[in-house]
Amino acid sequence: MSIFLVEVVQGFRHGHPNWFLTVFLIPFVLVGLIVAGAVVYFLLALANPKTTVTLLTPSPRLGSTLRIAWRTTGRVERLRALTITFEGQEKATYRRGTDVHTDTSTFRTLKLAELHVPTEMRSGEAEVEIPEDTMHTFRGQSNQILWHLTVKGDIPRWPDVDDEWEIEVLPLPVEGS
Repeated sequence: MSIFLVEVVQGFRHGHPNWFLTVFLIPFVLVGLIVAGAVVYFLLALANPKTTVTLLTPSPRLGSTLRIAWRTTGRVERLRALTITFEGQEKATYRRGTDVHTDTSTFRTLKLAELHVPTEMRSGEAEVEIPEDTMHTFRGQSNQILWHLTVKGDIPRWPDVDDEWEIEVLPLPVEGS
């Protein structure tokens, strides 16, 4: 590929451009630039602060309190904001002709923490009540109810922090047990 690119550049330098080769190479050069940009983006994201979340409630269930603790390492002062949420999502998989589609819908978002001060972002604890009127974790053949703990951090002019962990939420206890 680089041989052809050199040929195009030399053609323009000598005043005899090969327009067919130039137009032919444009998509390949664009794809190469996009891939190089993606590599740089993901390398920058490796330098982001890392957040570790610990569940203080060993087996969360509907109607109970979910308690967590977090610790963020790295350059926390670069974060403009850090948000920790607990989200319930429904996933439905279905066929449309010969294609298989999966739709995802968030049915509940519970905010555990929204922080803007670096010292508070470094470590802390939070809790939230899991409502009884929602659905526990469920995995069927075509439908799923999943709960995720998400950590999102906003970093100006840099790839943001966006981590997610799946948490199993148990159903309400059966009466009399």
